Amino acid sequence: MSQELVAFMESIKSQENAGGDYLLEHKPTVIKGYDGNPVQVQALGAYGILDINWDKWAEQAGYKGADWRVPEMQDIVAAYKFTEYYNTYGSWDLVAVAWYAGPGTANKAKELGLDSVGNIENLESFGPNVSEYVNSVMDKYEKVLETASNDTVDSYVSQTSTQTVTPNIQTQSDGMTPEQNKFEKYAADMLRALVPDTTSDYESQVPKDAGSLEGNLIKTFIRRNES
Repeated sequence: MSQELVAFMESIKSQENAGGDYLLEHKPTVIKGYDGNPVQVQALGAYGILDINWDKWAEQAGYKGADWRVPEMQDIVAAYKFTEYYNTYGSWDLVAVAWYAGPGTANKAKELGLDSVGNIENLESFGPNVSEYVNSVMDKYEKVLETASNDTVDSYVSQTSTQTVTPNIQTQSDGMTPEQNKFEKYAADMLRALVPDTTSDYESQVPKDAGSLEGNLIKTFIRRNES
């Protein structure tokens, strides 16, 4: 989970859903299905993930049956798919092509160059062509990356093995304050989805003579140092 991935997630979210509305249900459209017949689809949420892809992609990401309305699940599924595409195509501009116009178009672009698919429309046959979409996404990506801190989502996750991570984040109704670092926001969202919070029910599950959670964490830390 690198800065590049988080920056790309932010740029796609801005392109697909300028308001960042995770509950947005985009206007239904009709595309040609895998069997060649028309099928109605609907883009969902902040990243515009098609409803016909959600269940399959969520299962591939390790969250079978996940509800698309959960923001953390959208982040995780999008991050998984972006990473898969990047490992396949090796560049973020080609990932943007795959996201917008499908892997088949991205395969052609990888073989023959972006110019070979520049005039192609997206899967839903409306909006900018591939070239316009990719240029817009990559422009946003570069601007986001310029303001990135040295922190990555992965650096936050790695801390959970030795301590409880409580990001210092104050949120408003939109989930983000103007001065909040967007990378810390993604890190916090990922942690809430991936790392269960077990501190709240510690007292109800552990006998009183076992001591407090904080005390036991300190004792564990001391034992590790002594060993």
